[in-house]
Amino acid sequence: MKKIFLLLISYFIIFSSHAQFSKIAVKGSWNVSTARVYYVNDRTRSNIKQPVEFKNGYGFALLFKAQFDDVLHFSPTIGYNRRGYIYKPTYGDTLKYDNTIHYIDIIPALSADFPVGERKNTLVISGGPQLGFAISGTEKLTTISGTTTHKMKISSDGYYGLFDLGVSTGIGFHSPRMFVEAGYLIGLANINNRFQSDHRNIRNRMLSLSFGYYLK
Repeated sequence: MKKIFLLLISYFIIFSSHAQFSKIAVKGSWNVSTARVYYVNDRTRSNIKQPVEFKNGYGFALLFKAQFDDVLHFSPTIGYNRRGYIYKPTYGDTLKYDNTIHYIDIIPALSADFPVGERKNTLVISGGPQLGFAISGTEKLTTISGTTTHKMKISSDGYYGLFDLGVSTGIGFHSPRMFVEAGYLIGLANINNRFQSDHRNIRNRMLSLSFGYYLK
């Protein structure tokens, strides 16, 4: 799965380097994020879903648009998002994990732009693969002894993975200059590199509300 996503994103990046973008926009967003967390019981091999909570976050990005065919557009974005998750394990001595991770996200999306009204307003539905690069993170652990905070060990062979792979979808209303859109990110990769030892499967989820402005 990871290789397929990386190849697909590489293709879109190469394609975008040759695309003639007719529109460029900036956007800022407020998001709420969490994760799908499962503990895999090593004895029974059963997946035990862990209770989770949402965290508030934010982000900003650049949006590029190039018409592809009729209503279809190539609409990649590159930006920053602060997301994370809270969950309370049903096993072990840790009472709560409260993690915040900072990502650079590349989303080579395709969009369908449907005209609305007579002023070039459009209803835009978009979707595409997402590649996130984790640049830093903070982990807050609560045990019966108290709460400790430390930097997350993020790397290809650290405690938490350097990459987050997923699918991003969105729907929005665009005027010639401004737009508002809602998005949903589904993480498909387990960002926990210690799965073989601690048996935790952690996959990001994020809802966002964005406001943007076309620079051209």
